[in-house]
Amino acid sequence: MKIAPSVQISRINFTNFRRKSGYVGFHTDHFPVLGIQEFSDNQLQGCHLLFNELHGERSIDEPHKHDFFIINLFEHGKGSHTIDFTEYEVGNSQIHLVFPDQVHQWVIEKETVGYQLMISRGWFESFLPSLRFSASYYQNHPVIHLSKETFQTFLYEFQAIRKEISETNVFWGSHSETERADWSVGQQIGGRDF
Repeated sequence: MKIAPSVQISRINFTNFRRKSGYVGFHTDHFPVLGIQEFSDNQLQGCHLLFNELHGERSIDEPHKHDFFIINLFEHGKGSHTIDFTEYEVGNSQIHLVFPDQVHQWVIEKETVGYQLMISRGWFESFLPSLRFSASYYQNHPVIHLSKETFQTFLYEFQAIRKEISETNVFWGSHSETERADWSVGQQIGGRDF
């Protein structure tokens, strides 16, 4: 089994997400596509952001796709994550990115501790022009090793987002309320250059 190399980046700019279209994910019609609503019991139809904790052994046995974007932040990790048929090692202080329409599956072991943000396609696409690198670069290099300092910054931001989501009864339906949610999350991750 060949493990693909991943990219070492100690500074990532998630400050400037904005709208861009035209990136192309891997498309195959025979893999199931899971929507963001399938991962939340109590979310309304128009939710844009979900937070999950990843603790312990987990396995996704059947490859599948999502219609949303995923950021996995691994604090301690062991296992493998296959993205578009390339296998990557899951390790400590890493980010794994899964774009809409990419095929993925994983096997993570009991030592794993991580955090996951699921971001709706529309919301994510609105952030694309502000990425430091093109979306295709991140699609081709979906695993990013973080320095200890950068990992701590990401962990702080993930925890702040989790707190914001859990404390606020966010209704994603109306435009004005979505703008308030955008502003709130922007305040959590804005102004920071990673």
